[in-house]
Amino acid sequence: MKVAAISNVLASNVLKESTDTELVDACHTWRQHLRVSDAYVSGGSIENAFIETVMCGRTQETVPENSGTFPTTDTCMHVLLADGEFEEVRDGGTSDGRDRAFVMIEIRRVSYRRAFFSTAEVYIGTCPDSAQCGDIVVVVLGFRAPLVLRPQ
Repeated sequence: MKVAAISNVLASNVLKESTDTELVDACHTWRQHLRVSDAYVSGGSIENAFIETVMCGRTQETVPENSGTFPTTDTCMHVLLADGEFEEVRDGGTSDGRDRAFVMIEIRRVSYRRAFFSTAEVYIGTCPDSAQCGDIVVVVLGFRAPLVLRPQ
């Protein structure tokens, strides 16, 4: 079992009817609170860990083969973190925006009534929007997702 105290919580303020621009703005706000120079605890870059977090691991690199078509981490990063207009490039040509639409649907699903958190140990994730600094994130073997507990 791993345990870490939440040191930073940022509510998304995302509603079901939020626009794509509002979703991207929420991701930009969350990203500003990352120490991008840090490597992530489990290896790799903190930005890749951020994308995996906000996409709930639903990227081409993380889903099992034959699970469907998912955007790459780089595509997700471009959709969510790049400034300016997004233009998808797929197989040498511009696509119809399927990846952008998929990313927006996932972000809307993941961020609705959720908050982004980080810990002093540089763990990051999403949690219920009722989470507070000092709450404890617990990873329990056999559970599908970490738990957020409030010490009494």
